[in-house]
Formats: sequence, C-alpha cells, structure tokens
Amino acid sequence: RESSCIHSSWDGRQGPVKDVYSLANNPQYKLEVQCPTGGAAVWVLLTRHITDKVSQDLTLDPRGDKDDFAQNREFITLVVYKTDGKKVYYPADPPPYIDGIRINSPHYLTKIRLTGAGTHTFTLVVSQYEKQNTINYTLRVRTDVCSVQNHSV
Repeated sequence: RESSCIHSSWDGRQGPVKDVYSLANNPQYKLEVQCPTGGAAVWVLLTRHITDKVSQDLTLDPRGDKDDFAQNREFITLVVYKTDGKKVYYPADPPPYIDGIRINSPHYLTKIRLTGAGTHTFTLVVSQYEKQNTINYTLRVRTDVCSVQNHSV
C-alpha cells in the first residue's frame, strides 16, 4: 500500500469568494502515480478540520453549541485535472477530468481509475462553493498497487 498525506489551510481572504472564473488562488497539488500493468484505483480524501466548537452567534444556536453539520456553510470538493501537474487557472479550460460536487460534509472522497501502466500525472484542486472562512484541511492519497508522489503546485 502507498499513501501520501498533506495538512494545510486555505485563507478565506485569499482570492475571490466564488471560483467560477478563476482557480488561481485555490490550493493545488501535483499527483504523480506509477501504475503497474492492469491498472489500479487511487483514492483521494479531502477532510476539512472542524476547529470552531463553540458558536459565537447565539441567535443561530441559543445553547452556544456548534452543531457543525446543522450550521455548516462550508461546501468543499476536489477537482481533478489531467494537466501533468501544472497549475490550473480557469475551471473549464481544460475541462476537469473529475469535477467534484460541492458538499457540506467535512469529508470528500474521489476515486481516480487508472486503466494503463505507466506514469499518470494529475492536478488536484481544492474548491469551495462561496468561500467565507479560512479552512484547515488534510489531503490523503491511497492506493494498493501504485507508487504515489504528491506536492503543492
């Protein structure tokens, strides 16, 4: 088994609120996978860290508790591009290989299917729908039969 893990944060003040027109300020990672004959699957898990345990806005939750799932406004996803690990500036140019759905779960899992032997290189882009806050996150890559290298673009 091969795995790679990166912990990072994305400043909510950096770049536009919506990444509909530009991904230049989104966190991006080069993923390089050496795959054997017969193909393989690579699993990529994006996990948003829950750091705010107490609500400061008592109108949202009079008890002062933070139910992260009920009040969660952080919609995250991972978008995968076949761009040889190069930085992606525009969301549709080139079109994504895997365009993740923005969900308000703290976890987003995607599966990259590799059908041929050799080196496969992708760009992984962290994305949020209407980014409002700084998020801390972990990006994990796991596969059973491939060699993995993962680093920032």
